[in-house]
Amino acid sequence: MLIFAWAMHPLFGKLEGHIILPLPLGRFAQELGMMSDKTAP
Repeated sequence: MLIFAWAMHPLFGKLEGHIILPLPLGRFAQELGMMSDKTAP
């Protein structure tokens, strides 16, 4: 699975990147949690 993400940084502007995770994703709960938007409703 290919996950693409971006984030705004005050000094560098928009940062973009991707991570490739093999299936099943259940083994990568910590990594997925770090990429989640915790401010979303």
